Amino acid sequence: MLKQFYELAHADDYRLLELEKMNLAIDKTKVEIDKLGSGDDDKPIEIMIKRKE
Repeated sequence: MLKQFYELAHADDYRLLELEKMNLAIDKTKVEIDKLGSGDDDKPIEIMIKRKE
């Protein structure tokens, strides 16, 4: 259905921008989920304290 809309909509149709915004939000969420599932957060935290000179 979206494919048909893309074909029929005019280039200046604001709804195309809304669809792109939704697709980008979905892609961002997928990347965040992949990042959480990768296990990179299991590393120990390193804190470095320096004196200000």
